Amino acid sequence: MLKALKKGGTTSEVAAEALEYIDTDGVTVVPTLIEAFKHGTLDARRSISWALVVQAKKDEEKKVIVHLFIEALQGQDLENRIIAANGLMYLVTYLGAEAKEAIPVLVDNLEHKYSLVRGNAASALGALGLDAEAAVPALIRRLKDENATVRTFAASALGSIGKKAKTSIPGLVELLKDRDATVRANAAYALGYIFNNNVINVEYKPAFPALMTALKDQDDTVRAGSAYSLEYFAQDNKVVVPALIAALKDKSVKVRNQAATSLRNISRQLQEEAKNLQEAEKAITVVKQIQTAFGNSPEFEDTRLGVDKTLATLGDRKQSFLLQSSAKWVSAGKEIWLAHAVFWLALILVYPKSPQIQAIFFWNPWVRKIMGLGYVGFALTWIPFLRRSLFAPFRESLLADAGLKNFKPAAYFENSDIKNPNSGEIQPIQAAVPGFKGQVVLEGASGLGKTMFLRHLCQQSQRVVVYLPATKCADGVIEAIQKKLHGEEIKDPKFLQNLIYSGAIAICIDGLNEVSADTRAKIVEFTENYFKGDIILATQPMEWTPPSTAKRYVMQPLGRSHIQAFLLSRKPLIPDYAPVREEVYEQSCSRYLEQVLNDRQALEELEANQRILSNPMDLTVIAAMLAAGKQPDLFRLQEQQYTVMTEEYQEKHLRQEFPLDSFSEAVYQMRLKDETQLPEEQFLEELLGMERHKMVVSRQSKDSEGKPAKEWHFRHDKIAEFFILQTFLEHPERQEQHLGDPRFRGVYFMLANFLKFEDAIALREMLIQYAADTKDHTVSDMFVQLVRSRKAALIQTAA
Repeated sequence: MLKALKKGGTTSEVAAEALEYIDTDGVTVVPTLIEAFKHGTLDARRSISWALVVQAKKDEEKKVIVHLFIEALQGQDLENRIIAANGLMYLVTYLGAEAKEAIPVLVDNLEHKYSLVRGNAASALGALGLDAEAAVPALIRRLKDENATVRTFAASALGSIGKKAKTSIPGLVELLKDRDATVRANAAYALGYIFNNNVINVEYKPAFPALMTALKDQDDTVRAGSAYSLEYFAQDNKVVVPALIAALKDKSVKVRNQAATSLRNISRQLQEEAKNLQEAEKAITVVKQIQTAFGNSPEFEDTRLGVDKTLATLGDRKQSFLLQSSAKWVSAGKEIWLAHAVFWLALILVYPKSPQIQAIFFWNPWVRKIMGLGYVGFALTWIPFLRRSLFAPFRESLLADAGLKNFKPAAYFENSDIKNPNSGEIQPIQAAVPGFKGQVVLEGASGLGKTMFLRHLCQQSQRVVVYLPATKCADGVIEAIQKKLHGEEIKDPKFLQNLIYSGAIAICIDGLNEVSADTRAKIVEFTENYFKGDIILATQPMEWTPPSTAKRYVMQPLGRSHIQAFLLSRKPLIPDYAPVREEVYEQSCSRYLEQVLNDRQALEELEANQRILSNPMDLTVIAAMLAAGKQPDLFRLQEQQYTVMTEEYQEKHLRQEFPLDSFSEAVYQMRLKDETQLPEEQFLEELLGMERHKMVVSRQSKDSEGKPAKEWHFRHDKIAEFFILQTFLEHPERQEQHLGDPRFRGVYFMLANFLKFEDAIALREMLIQYAADTKDHTVSDMFVQLVRSRKAALIQTAA
C-alpha cells in the first residue's frame, strides 16, 4: 500500500482511498501520506487529506498534519486551500481540537476571493466551536457575503461557537429575511444555539419578532428552526406559547415535532424559574395550556408525558409554597394561632379520604365557624387551592351525569358554529365559548351537538365542574348540587351558595326544554341570582325567557362543507366487526353524499336532505348505517337503526320479537315523570342489545346503600323520541294532549314523517291553530316545513 502511494497518479489516489477504511495495525503511514499529499495529483490530494485524518493516531502526527494544512491554506494553490480547509474541518470533528492554531489562517481565508475557499474556511471554524471565538468578527462580515453557501456556513459556524458569538445576533436576525431558504434556516437555528445557556436580555430582544415572523416562513426547515429558537423566550409565554401551540398543527412533521419539543422545554424552564407561589401559579397556568394543546394525540405522547411530570412537580412546589406562606403568616402571631392553623392544614390534607372529617369539620357550619375562629370559612371560600380541595372527594359524583367514562374525545366534532342572535355574528363554538366563564345560554335543535360540546368542556376543564340534567333541578339547583355531595351529614346550603358565588364551582345544566315551566323558572332564577357565577345552560328552541344575565348563542346546522368531514371523522370510531371500514367506508360516504345532495333533484327535496344531513346526531346514525353496509333512509333513520338492532335481537333470542309496545310505554311514562334512567330489571336483555348498537349507554353509579350499580340512559333524545312516537301512533289522543309540552316537541317532528300523509296534514292544522292561540310557533313552524318537504318528495316520486 505504501509503495502504491509513492507511485503517484491514479495508483496513489486508489491507495489513499483504501487507507480511509483500512486498519494499519500500528504501522505508521502518516509520513508517506504527507509526501504523497505534497507531490500527488489534485484527485489524489483530496483522498489523501481524508486518509491523513483517519490514520493520524499520535498527537505528534496530528500536529504535523495541522501544520501541513496550514501551509496549504497559506499557499497560492486554490485547490490546495480548499482541500486543506476541508481537511481541517474533518480533523476537528474526527480527532479533537488540535487544529486551534489554524484559526488565524482560517480567518484570513474568510477573505479569499473564491467563495469555495471562504465557505470551507467558515465550515472548518464552525467545527472548532467555542474555540473559534476569535473568528466571530470575521464570520459576522461573511453573513453579508454575496454567496449563499458562504452565508450559510458563516451562520452555522456562529451557532456552533454559541454564547460567545452573541455579537452576531443582529446579523443573524437580518439573515432571517434572506432570499435563500437554507440561509434563513441556518440563521434561525444559530440564534437558538447562541441563546442556549445565556440569559435573554435587552440585546436579544430584536430577535424575538423576527423569529415569530419566521415561524410562518414558507420553508418548513426555517419554521422548525424558529420553533427551536423561540423556546428560549419563555418569559414571553403569552405570545410564544400560543404561537408554538398553533405550530403543532403545521403540515410538516418536522415543524410539529420541534414545536412540541420546544413547548416541553418551556414548561421545564418555567418549572425551574418558579421560585415563589406567584411564579408557580403562573407557570401552572401556562403548562396546563401546553398540556391541553397536546390532548390525547399519539404523535405527542412522549412530550406530553414530560409536560405531565412538570405539571405534577409544579403542583407539589405550589403546595410547598402555600404551606411556607401559611407558616410565615402564623409565625407572626402567637403560638395558639400557629397550632390552630397547623391543625386545620392537617385536616385539609386528610379531608379527601375521610368522610367523618368532611362532615364534622368542613361542611358543618357551627363547627367551621366556632372552631375556625372566623378565618377558616373565609379561606375555604376564597383561596383556590382550598376550594378545589373541598370538592376533590366529590368530583366523580359532580360529573357522573356527564358520562365522561363513556365519552370518546374522537367522537367530538369541533367544527360546529354558533350565532349571536343579537349581532348576527357566526363564529366557531370553541372560540365563542372556550370554557366556563360567565353565563351562557346555548340553544339548538335536537341533535346539533349541545350535549357533546358540554361533555367536551367538562372533560377538558381543569376546574371543579358540576353537570346537571335539568330534570334533576325540580327542587332547585342548589338542592341538586347538594345531592351530589355524599352523605346526609354534608348539608350546608349557605356555605355552598358562598362557594358558587366565589367561583369555586362551574355549573352546567343541560336539557331545559325537557322540564316543566316551574323547574325552568327555578333554574332561571338561580342563574340571575348568581350573576357572577360561571354557568352554561343548554336547551332546544322554545318559548321562554332566558336569564337576563346570560349571553345567548344559537347552534348552527353543519354547513355543506362540514357534512362530509363529519362522516369521515367517524371512521376511527367504527368497530372492528363492522363490514365497511377504512377506505371502503370513505368511498361509501362519498357515493352516498353525491346521491342525496344531487343538484338535479327537486329543490325542496334537496333542502330537506341537506337539513337532515346538517344534524350531527342524524349524521352519526348515517355513519353507522354506512358502516353496516346499509343504505340510510334520511326520513326514518331512528326506525332504521331500531330495525338493525331488532334483527340481531331476534337472532340471539330464538326469533323472539323485541317488546316494542311495553318498552315504548315505559319510555313515555319516564318522560312524563322527568326521569331518564331506563328500568334495568324489566328490560336488561333489550338494553344490552341496544347498547351494542349505540342506542343506550351504561354508567357506573352507587345505590342507596353505597354499593356499585349500573344506570342505563338513552344516548340521545332522538332515540327516546322514536319509542315515544310509537305510543303516539298507538294512542292518537296523545297527539293533542301534549301540544304545548316542550318535552315532546321532537316527537311531533317525527310524526310529520311517520303519520299517514292525510293525518299529518290534520295534525299540521291542529298545531297551526295552537300556535295562533298561544303565540308559540316553535313546533308548528318546523312541522310545516317537514310536511312541505314530504309533499315535495311524494310529488317527485309520482313524477
